[in-house]
Amino acid sequence: MKEFIDADYISPNWDNALFWNKYYSGLEEGSFDKESCQERNAWYLIWVMKSLNIERPARILDAGTGISYLVPFAKYIGNEVLGIDLSSEAIQVCKSRKVEERDLANCLKHGYNWKGNAFGWTYIDRQTRKEVDLMEKLDGLKQADGKILGYEVMDWNDPFLFEKYGCFDIILHQNGLRNASYKLIEKTFKSFHRLLNPGGVLIGSNINAIVREKTFAYYAEDAGFHLLPEHVFWDGKPLQAVEYEKDKKYAVCFYPTG
Repeated sequence: MKEFIDADYISPNWDNALFWNKYYSGLEEGSFDKESCQERNAWYLIWVMKSLNIERPARILDAGTGISYLVPFAKYIGNEVLGIDLSSEAIQVCKSRKVEERDLANCLKHGYNWKGNAFGWTYIDRQTRKEVDLMEKLDGLKQADGKILGYEVMDWNDPFLFEKYGCFDIILHQNGLRNASYKLIEKTFKSFHRLLNPGGVLIGSNINAIVREKTFAYYAEDAGFHLLPEHVFWDGKPLQAVEYEKDKKYAVCFYPTG
């Protein structure tokens, strides 16, 4: 059996807009899992905001939003949110579709155990073992005064992003660096550090990021981030208070499958 090394997980196309346009143009062809692309895990944002007592409305950048519902979800819970992506195809989907509360509720399902039956899916709280209603959970999170600042076809490393929108309190970055080159990872963390307000938090997650955790941690710290332990926020454990200094910039990274 081959012993995999870090280079095996690097894609030369990871920052190529044409590559991502081709990917998202498969929307109607069913060439990728549309549902999982839309219903990204919203619990990372909820846990971090609650644990760090981040006041709302927070200014949030969803960097690499794809066709996810994270921007309208973050708005729903009372924040000011900008979504950017390299893919014009993805941004067009986000701008043109109608988002229902049911869509946002489905972003919460990643925080529960699932079991299916002939009538659909049932969601189980991992602590109480009781069934939960996603719509009720969503309604309990709703806060007024949120707004969508816009959707932009933009590279998060583009200096114009700062010139137009300034800094943010939170940067969401789900699966944006999983197969990125070392050069792109380094550049990205430095850009995100510039884009964060003091006391701000970068929330990153990368699925199937086998053997790359140390790479992300190295470049995050090299850019000036202070790393927060992910176990503080992990579902199934009590939320713990985190002492942090308002003049520093923080990052927490989740690796849900490896």
